[in-house]
Amino acid sequence: MGMSDYYQDLREKVGSELIFMPSVAAIIRNKAGEILFQHKGNGEKWSLPAGAIELGEAPAEAVVREVWEETGLHVVPKKLVGVFGGKDFRYQYPNGHKVEYNVFLFECVAQGGELNPIDSETAELRYFKAEEMPELALPYPKFLFLQDNHAETYFQRKESGDIYNEAIKNLTNLTHYWPGFEAVSFAFYDKEKVHLYRHPDFKEEVFAWNEQFMADTLILYENYPTAIMNLERYADEEGLFSILAHELFHGYQYLKGEDRFPNEMLGISYPLKEENIELRNQERFHLYQALVATSVEDKRKSLQAFISIREKRASIIEEFIQYETNIETVEGPAWYIELKAYAERSLLPYEAVLETYSRSLLDKHDSSLNIRKSCYSAGLVLCLLLDELYPDWKHGFFESNHTLYDLLKKHVDYTIQQINEISISNETKTILKMVKNSKDAEFTKFETKKGYHLVLEGNMIAALMDPMNIVKSGNKLLHKNFLKIRVGEKEYLFQQPVVAYKNDNSRGISKIHTILEEEPIEKDSSFILNGVGEFDGSLYTKDGTFFAKLLEIIK
Repeated sequence: MGMSDYYQDLREKVGSELIFMPSVAAIIRNKAGEILFQHKGNGEKWSLPAGAIELGEAPAEAVVREVWEETGLHVVPKKLVGVFGGKDFRYQYPNGHKVEYNVFLFECVAQGGELNPIDSETAELRYFKAEEMPELALPYPKFLFLQDNHAETYFQRKESGDIYNEAIKNLTNLTHYWPGFEAVSFAFYDKEKVHLYRHPDFKEEVFAWNEQFMADTLILYENYPTAIMNLERYADEEGLFSILAHELFHGYQYLKGEDRFPNEMLGISYPLKEENIELRNQERFHLYQALVATSVEDKRKSLQAFISIREKRASIIEEFIQYETNIETVEGPAWYIELKAYAERSLLPYEAVLETYSRSLLDKHDSSLNIRKSCYSAGLVLCLLLDELYPDWKHGFFESNHTLYDLLKKHVDYTIQQINEISISNETKTILKMVKNSKDAEFTKFETKKGYHLVLEGNMIAALMDPMNIVKSGNKLLHKNFLKIRVGEKEYLFQQPVVAYKNDNSRGISKIHTILEEEPIEKDSSFILNGVGEFDGSLYTKDGTFFAKLLEIIK
């Protein structure tokens, strides 16, 4: 019957822009088993009898109405054949209107009426044999038409292979994100296999998973930067592609000689002083205000407040401010690339994507609990502000030793405002208590986890760790994801949470506590931890906990 009042009002507001349209479609067979298709005669392809669900309608009610309007048949829906949507079900009408359908496909039985459409949209109705059906406007799987007894509803979704093939296809031109940006090697992996691409020493290669492939990060695989992605973490292409672009940019940074990396040990010992946290949250608020400011003067005032507070913090926490600015400089551009890539692939408007990425600036608790991660959003916003203040900032960025913060100061007209007194708000005091409680809760959760608890004592070195997922309490570090240790010349990987007790060495460990799925195996002068390896030393139990001492301590 043409466009409803609801969709007419919507089109008046958005014009021909893409809209989301919940819809229904019907498979109707005659006695010979042929399927009814509709042609509108206006340059569109053939389609099933179908249409939009109106306000107040259930999908089954909508399909009865639509079929009657478009064919003149009275039908009863018998079964939900499939549910479809996503980018494959986007369509542009001859008048330029764009839609993305979310389609409920029903199997229907005609119980009356005649093939005589009520509306004026239908030019031709015709039954086709399934094997001779015409090309359709929407990509329904053909097997759904070849069988007339659908035991189960078909739910359309992209398999992981479809997702990563789509992501690979979109890597052809990255220079519109950053001048000269080219993809390094990358690999997709799951628990069993690794798929390696673009490595200079290998053709496309598939091999068994090994412990080099953990998390979503950048590694040096056979001495070449390689972005690695765990496919089991992603259900959509835009999420996979944006994180892949992020990690590929880290590879590009490596090739360009980026050396402004933070000292990660400073992050572990970062001072949660009241004065610092109070000012830091004020600083992040002003940075966000600068991003959203609509006038030049408001932007300048917000940036002046931001710079003044940061300079004051630098006098309080000294070298730790460099830790923050270095993270902003290395991780901020990667988040900037991720934002651009996600916004380009997502159905959401850019403003909504930007809000999602930048809102963490205002989360006072999380930014105080996760100092390192909170620098990412600050670095992203610095990049976006530099786009406004100095559009050519990316050219020559890797030849400079300036941080993003340094570059910002060069292009802002500001005067440092003196901060003589720092009033600590009750909110800040509460936040710091919450941060302490959150950290304590992480350790309590670990300590009460079921399994075989093992305490291992000896001289160990932290060989590999994930600084984003470490919780500190006194001299204890909870490695939430994994920890690789070195004992003498041997290395051991714990692929589960581990609490490590630091000694005087910055990476030295005197004791670790972990939880195993299987009991340790004791041998004559060694013991085996399943999935980790064999250690030289002794093993004993006490009060239900396993204790192990490495050979160095025994001696």
